[in-house]
Amino acid sequence: KSTIIEKKAVPATCIKAEISSMASLDQLVAQRSCLDTVIRSIRSFPGTDAAMQEWICNALARWSCDELNRRPIVKNGGFEIIMSAMNRHPTVANVQIQGCRALGNLCYDSEKNSVLLREVGGVSVILHAIHTCQIIEDVFSKACYALTTLLQNDPHGVEYMS
Repeated sequence: KSTIIEKKAVPATCIKAEISSMASLDQLVAQRSCLDTVIRSIRSFPGTDAAMQEWICNALARWSCDELNRRPIVKNGGFEIIMSAMNRHPTVANVQIQGCRALGNLCYDSEKNSVLLREVGGVSVILHAIHTCQIIEDVFSKACYALTTLLQNDPHGVEYMS
């Protein structure tokens, strides 16, 4: 009996059935060939509550620590997924923390991703996180991380800070 993890092409419905298990998704992502499918499935996942959005941002932040995962995450709408979660839940600190962490990781050491994030409005989303949750140190810290990472690779990003 083959498991979902052993399959080469994983249907979106299978991913949704497994989405409650981070360990299962981590195993799929480790296979690299499944990452595109996992991200597309996350994009279509109907859960918009704050806890689910935090979970998704956390997963993207974890997976984007691996340089080889960044391109497929961005290619399959990772920035949009993260920024949408942050925009939906602007006062939920954990969504903002994980969202900023994920954006920073995706831009880490990547001029292309940094420029793209700026172009799709990422700077204003990060600044909004700082403004809305400014008294929460972890939000401020992760937002500063995301901005610093973006600006290290995209010096023109500073023009969008105001």
